[in-house]
This record gives sequence, C-alpha cells and structure tokens, in this order.
Amino acid sequence: MGKDLKGKELGEGLCQIKDGRYMARYTDIFGKRKTIYGHKLKEVKEKFTKAKYENAVGLGINSNTVTMNELHGMWINERRMTCKPSTVYNSEKIYYKHVAPTMGLLKINNIELFHINQFLNEKRKSVSVHTINNIKTVLSGMFKMAQKQKYMIVNPITLLETCKNYEVDVNKKRKILTDDEINILLTYGTSKKHCFIDLYKFLLMTGVRIGEALALRWSDVDFEKRVISINKTFMQTVKVKKYNQTPKSKSSVRLMPISDELLELLNFHKTTKFSGDDFVFVGKRKQPLSKNSVDRSLDNLIIGFNKKEEDLAQKENREPQFLPHIHPHMFRHTFATKCFEKNIPPKIVQKYLGHASVKTALDVYTHIQNDTLFNYINELHIV
Repeated sequence: MGKDLKGKELGEGLCQIKDGRYMARYTDIFGKRKTIYGHKLKEVKEKFTKAKYENAVGLGINSNTVTMNELHGMWINERRMTCKPSTVYNSEKIYYKHVAPTMGLLKINNIELFHINQFLNEKRKSVSVHTINNIKTVLSGMFKMAQKQKYMIVNPITLLETCKNYEVDVNKKRKILTDDEINILLTYGTSKKHCFIDLYKFLLMTGVRIGEALALRWSDVDFEKRVISINKTFMQTVKVKKYNQTPKSKSSVRLMPISDELLELLNFHKTTKFSGDDFVFVGKRKQPLSKNSVDRSLDNLIIGFNKKEEDLAQKENREPQFLPHIHPHMFRHTFATKCFEKNIPPKIVQKYLGHASVKTALDVYTHIQNDTLFNYINELHIV
C-alpha cells in the first residue's frame, strides 16, 4: 500500500513522490512496468483505473505490432498467478536461452508453421529431444494465450503436432543405473571421501526428488518412529534461493519409512562433519546446498573416475569400464525400478514416490534391467 507525504494510505500502486506529484504504477500484459504521474490525486486515480481496465481486456493493443518477446512477457505474467515460482523460472529459462535469440523480435502475426518447423529443425542439431519438447511446450502455451487474446487464429504448434505427436529419441539415454555402476560410483566416491556420497546413497535408498532431499531438515527425521516427513522442496532461481516451497503436488507430501540400511546411514551421517545442525545435507562450510552444486560435484566425480579407469585400462590392456553421465533424478528412477523388481506392490511404490496415481509410477519410473528380463523368462516352463 502506498502513502502520501504525510503518511496517509493511498491504496495499492499509488504513492506521492518528493516533488509533490502523485504516482501510480502497474505491470502491463507484456510484463512491462508502466507509470502514471499527476498533481491531483483524483486525476491520477481515474487514469490509473482506466489504464488497468484497458490493460486487463487488451484494449489499445495492435496485434500487428506484438512481438514474441512481448507475448512471452504477457504469458509469464499470467503464469505467475497460477504456477510455482520454480515452474515460471524454468519456462523463462527455456524461452530466453533457446527462443528469444532467434525469434524474439518477430511479430507474432507473421509466424507460420514453416517458421516453427525451420526453427525446431535447426535446434535439433544442437539440443536433446527433451529440450525440444520443452521448447514446444513453452511456445504452445504462448500461442494459446495469443489465440485467447485474438492475436492469432491458429496455434502453429497444434498444426505441427497433428503431423507428429511425439518427439522420439532413438538414442535416448538410460534412466537407471546398473548394480555394477552403483557399486563403482559409491566405492570410488567413498574412497575419495566425497562430501556428497551420503546424499547419493540417500537418494538411492528413498527415491525422493533431489529438491526434496536438499530441503530436508533434521526436524523432519523421526528416528524413534523411523519415518521421514517429506513436506517441502528446494526452489532455485537466478536471484532467489528458498527451501520452504511446497512440494510438487499434494501427493508429494508424504511419510517415507526408514529402513534398517537407511537408519544406519542417517545415524552415521549425523555424526560426520558434513552434517548440519538444521539441514540434513550441507556443504563443507555447513551451508545449504543448491541443485547446481550437486550436479557439478557429481559430474566431477564421474570425470575423475573415468580418467583413472582409462589410464588403468591402458596399462592392463583391456576395455575401460566407464561410468555414464549421471544426474540425480536417475537415482529416483533406479529406486523405483528396484522396487518393482522386488515385487513391491505398485500402490506402495506410488506412496514412496509421492505420485497421485499408480499409473504414473508404472509408466514413468519402470525400467526393468535386461538381467531381470532374462531371469523371469528362464523361470517359465511352458512345454
């Protein structure tokens, strides 16, 4: 709430500045800040009310002049009212990194299917299928808003998807780790006294999301009842770091039982120098961790092992056994797969993972290893 020079409340968006003039500020549908000045409060209020109304209904906007960057600003402004900050941040990152440099200044009424196809085909040369799908999601959301505002008649992404509904990656990377890879990673990390090795073990034992693990506090761990309360997640943006954002969905708030193996790990971890008084997983200086620092540390660990393995393999005249690129979410996939391989009921696995439905757990997180497939087929005795 703004105030005049005598401290009187004027209302949201209104205030009086030092030269005596009244000022009103608002954000237009393109995400740009607008300011109205005047010597009379009544006059500024009237202009302010009119401007906000015209902005809300899109009056005075010529669709022929709306650029992709302006449309994106309007779309993001709307998403801020309905989406988590982390979701908005990810959408902005995708747009400004991949779309804005090439298409940002194009007028949206000039964009056709040809332009989208040309843009995506060029992008496919340098980015993953996952990134392509993210780009298409952002563009589709923007164009849907353009349709709603009567700036466009057809959503080009819809036309694109009528020809090809899904991007298929024939070289799609594995999402789980084999038993050998888990053993190599943990053994090498332990030998190097890697500060995040307990975090990697925790992720493999629980299947929690990396954000949920980084936000975990010791007050969430009940050693007596042997349960962990998953009730928040880590959020990171360019300017802000928070640890108290609500989890991904309502079903993500859950209790994770502590196994004997996990209990031993947590008891050990709590007595080590890498344990914090508040957050369970912290850095060497006892500061809360970021997702980026965990990613970098994991990459460096793998690079270190692969270099050592290459040198050793040359000396022993054998093929090296390299570790693949590993990201923290692979631990979650691996945990889920292990659960299904151990015949844990899907409904239980759903609760472990914090999914709203069993179908999600089955569709997304089941990657049965080849050895298991052979074991089951060999148990069949049909003839």
